[in-house]
Amino acid sequence: MDQLPESFVDHEEKSTTQIAMKINKFQQSYVNMVKLAVAVAILKKKPASVSASDYTKSLASAHLEQMLQLEDKCQEMEKLQQDAQLECAAAAVISSCTPNPCVDSSIYPTPPCSGEPIENYTATHTVFLQSSYHLKSSLSLLEEPKLTNKVDQLPLMKSIENSLHFLLAEPTRIRIPNIKQTVNNIISISKNVPPNSDFVNQLVDVVNRFFESFIKNILLNDDIESVMKYDYILLMSQFVCSATLQDTLFKALLKSTLQFSSYLKELCVGLQQTLDPVYFENNYYVMSCLAECLVKAAQEPTNPDAFLKLRERIRTTLENCLSLIVDTFPVFAHSVWYIIALVDNIKLAPYQKTS
Repeated sequence: MDQLPESFVDHEEKSTTQIAMKINKFQQSYVNMVKLAVAVAILKKKPASVSASDYTKSLASAHLEQMLQLEDKCQEMEKLQQDAQLECAAAAVISSCTPNPCVDSSIYPTPPCSGEPIENYTATHTVFLQSSYHLKSSLSLLEEPKLTNKVDQLPLMKSIENSLHFLLAEPTRIRIPNIKQTVNNIISISKNVPPNSDFVNQLVDVVNRFFESFIKNILLNDDIESVMKYDYILLMSQFVCSATLQDTLFKALLKSTLQFSSYLKELCVGLQQTLDPVYFENNYYVMSCLAECLVKAAQEPTNPDAFLKLRERIRTTLENCLSLIVDTFPVFAHSVWYIIALVDNIKLAPYQKTS
């Protein structure tokens, strides 16, 4: 097939370019016309005592404020929609099962009664929904000083255990929207219960076992995707917002780091024969979680003095991890050095004591 003459091709390119320029010119003219129309409309409605510049600024400020209000309203409606969906899901599942005499008939169903056979209860998701609603109702009582004594601590602790167990029993459950709110409710409950009480001691014990299971079954589990592990790390970092639970989380992470360091030292001196590559590689997520929690704790300090002591404890622990392994395991040593540098350079955010 013969090629088109160059003059014809050049003419076509010029025509295309001219059309594009005309379109751009038309669009710009239209934009300018709209701007002029808006300016005229503003001038027509401008009060005589206000300058055009001030009037324009006030309109822009009012528009920005309206947009922020709409954004807040949108977030509120999304939360209401999520709560409504959960209520419908709970009602649908519960209505399909045989009524349980041990379940309270209030708006917020209580968790399974202690000692009852599991066969008498509904499916796992239903138990989680019951526990989730019970946490929400208990938190609303704890936040009212006059109603605090109405909270039954035994079923509340059972709800916390059920919720945390549900989260770790199947890793993909972290994608359930209500999971994050449930964890935040547990954190808020820890902030509203009396310190040094029996309930707090039980709560610390339950959450400590949860943290240890989280490290073993999530972070060190080679079958879980990296993206999901990071979702868990971000969720776990929320626990540093609780002065009651922050120290427990860091203890669990440092304990795991020390155990791994001891394992590597045993390899260096010949007490261990072979390196477990899965354990070695997945320990990276433990270090990532430690770094994320450290940054979060500095951004939202619950107790500045306690955080400074914690920072020194982390530094001392990590320095002890480096002996004997620096030359043999430089990858792990680099992770430790990174967190030590983070500890040395981290700046504590301004602390605001909550009433």
